[in-house]
Amino acid sequence: MIRKLTASGLALIAVSAINAFAASTAQAEPVFTTSAGSSVSVHATGVGERLTIDGVTTVCPSPHYTGTATNNSSTLVLSRVATHCTFAGTGLTVDVSMNGCAFHITLTVKVSSTLYRAHTKFLCESQPIRIQGTGTSCEAQISQTGNESLTTDDFTNEPGDLSLWFTLEGITATVTQDGFLCPFSGTGTKTGGTFTSEARGTVTAASGTLQISGE
Repeated sequence: MIRKLTASGLALIAVSAINAFAASTAQAEPVFTTSAGSSVSVHATGVGERLTIDGVTTVCPSPHYTGTATNNSSTLVLSRVATHCTFAGTGLTVDVSMNGCAFHITLTVKVSSTLYRAHTKFLCESQPIRIQGTGTSCEAQISQTGNESLTTDDFTNEPGDLSLWFTLEGITATVTQDGFLCPFSGTGTKTGGTFTSEARGTVTAASGTLQISGE
């Protein structure tokens, strides 16, 4: 009987240790933290964002974002508005319609004292993102993406603000129109698209501070 109780006790201790380790690991994952309550509105700016599909790059010089940060959540959702966009190397201006699609940014790992990495997706509720060249029959669509990466930097020298550097790869799009003056190489599914930033953009809370914590 003593041996059985000892074995049971050891088993309980082992299970407790595993549960404690799992709990501590979960708590250590990076999260967004706010100082102004359970959630706070945020706005962000991008710098020289470039979306390349089928070898054609749409350049948007200064897009902006809005969203809500939830305290102690690992995910931040940002809606994007981009104007004054163009097809690089052409005279065509481009209308980028997000149609309710948004960036879902989920923190994954702490790289250094100020640098965190995250996984991000374009996720759409009903309609896809539409990229349309003005003055010509030229359109591409993106419904949602996966397996991309996003790097985000928690500024220690600017408390309360974050910076984002987008580097997404593996984007799949569908070219639905390819008419006169359109730079695409035909309609259909296009793989291997990318979305990048030329420089870091900033993310700022409407009130209080917004930071990242965790390992």
